[in-house]
Amino acid sequence: MSNGTHFYKFSNLEELKVHLGTDLESICDYILSDGIVFEGQCGKLDSYLIEELGSSMLMELICSETGVDVIPSYSKESRLYYLYVPGEISSDEVEEKCAQWAKDYYGWLER
Repeated sequence: MSNGTHFYKFSNLEELKVHLGTDLESICDYILSDGIVFEGQCGKLDSYLIEELGSSMLMELICSETGVDVIPSYSKESRLYYLYVPGEISSDEVEEKCAQWAKDYYGWLER
């Protein structure tokens, strides 16, 4: 999936790791501490990367770095892509955190 301006093509996990650089450590820190990380929360973790690689290489890399499985998802209400650890965070917590992230960082969802 691509909007025409972003297309990620990585041959292997090492290429993806190099692309993410220090953002990979931040992504893993959020996953391990909060159970969730949002698009935009780490510089190179954008919606296109989650959407295009969400079910394959990105998940494999994060799992290899953290030892936990993550799942990509999308909040229709907050209009955000995110990765989360199933069982670590409830769906209510996910929506609450999505709304807070959207409000704090993007100015969306005035509640």
